[in-house]
Amino acid sequence: MKIKRMEFLNKLMQVLPGLTARTLGDGIRSFTLKNGFVSAFGDDVLCRVPFELHGMDCEVPADVLVDLLKKMTEEEIEFEKTNEAVIIKGKRKMAKIKITLTVDEDTDDGFTDVEWSEIPSDLMKAISVVSVCAYRGDGEFILGCVHFTSDWVEACDNYQLARYEVATGLDVPMVVRAQSLAHVTKAKVVEFGVSKSWMCFRDETGLETCSRKYQESYPDYSFLLEGGGESAVFPKGVEKAVGKAEIFSKENAADNSIRVELAEGKLVISGRGDVGLYREKSPIDYKGPEISFLIAPKMLTMLASKSNQCEIGNGWLRVNGESFAFISRIES
Repeated sequence: MKIKRMEFLNKLMQVLPGLTARTLGDGIRSFTLKNGFVSAFGDDVLCRVPFELHGMDCEVPADVLVDLLKKMTEEEIEFEKTNEAVIIKGKRKMAKIKITLTVDEDTDDGFTDVEWSEIPSDLMKAISVVSVCAYRGDGEFILGCVHFTSDWVEACDNYQLARYEVATGLDVPMVVRAQSLAHVTKAKVVEFGVSKSWMCFRDETGLETCSRKYQESYPDYSFLLEGGGESAVFPKGVEKAVGKAEIFSKENAADNSIRVELAEGKLVISGRGDVGLYREKSPIDYKGPEISFLIAPKMLTMLASKSNQCEIGNGWLRVNGESFAFISRIES
């Protein structure tokens, strides 16, 4: 069949994030061509986009296919499949790429029961906000997840917790690895759906980015959100100090955190990286004991812009906004 080379290449590039978490047993990253979709998936992420390739139900080595299509110049190419390979033909040229797996057209990939609906208001914002509180390392599974309930979304790494109230439309709670949601928060999502295996997001281009969902039980942190303690008011302009501190802290991509120190009448924000550090002092309306804590720059900026008042007591710093709450362990 004849297909538009650049259109096909663009579809492949759209689903590339799905390849980040998976290789086959022989180490070959592959695209799946099946049922009118081009897809790429890992253990916890699946990306797929509509593209009609009749009779091409197979897996094809991803890197070779992308490199070849990038270096070809034809507007249209011939794309065919044999039992062992896909054949790509251009003007006076031909390439044969061995398929890594033949896919059964009727195989259930967990999408047969997706019910799509309009994305709930503020859901994407909620995911983006709470995800920074999920653990990024190889620790306990549940600490690296975002917890979805019918009424809120939350994440906790045992040192900080963020909860964002939003009507998700979910009937049962579930958890999703925060890292599998990273690409979703950058897209213009218009539809949302859940299947037996996946939490799915569809953007305005038709790209579906899906995160594997789990039914693991999640701790109840509601008692930690109860207020009380010494109050403090973030000074105006704290966002600018955060931005300068993050120049250094962002070197640690796995744990981009800045340090906040509070003493009577004084706030210190600092960021540290391999190449150096930044430290800035500001006056603050605070009369409690000296404390220190780590926080993601994105979270502190959001907190300061939404609710400039916090409470400190019983070993925790708390910020309660209209629809969100954040707490962090403090060091005295």
